[in-house]
Amino acid sequence: MIPDYVMAGANSDGVSWYILELKGANHNGFVSRGKRVYLSNEANKGICQLMNYIDASARSQGYLRDELRLNGYREPNGILLIGNGDEAENDQIQAFKGAWNRMNPRVQIVSYARLLRVVETKLDSKKANQGP
Repeated sequence: MIPDYVMAGANSDGVSWYILELKGANHNGFVSRGKRVYLSNEANKGICQLMNYIDASARSQGYLRDELRLNGYREPNGILLIGNGDEAENDQIQAFKGAWNRMNPRVQIVSYARLLRVVETKLDSKKANQGP
């Protein structure tokens, strides 16, 4: 099993690890049928892949730390990157996605549009802190 990306981020709590599963911006994360919202087939596949990667990494933490020298490695969280954010215009889908991410903090579903907004905010913040 080879995930798309394994990333680490450090803050005052220490190092956090993430597995990033990429699906296309052209794929929807959710589908709406009548008054119900469901994970799309592509999102369901991505979630299952993340669960397998997280489980395998939990069982292999010693190997990952000792043999691959990923110092401080611990069980990662998962991020599924899918869709372009158009779904956010549908209130039902937006509510369901919010509920998913609140109920499943270890496996988040994020759109490419959200990723770009976060990057843009970070870049703007960095520019503002650099001054003239």
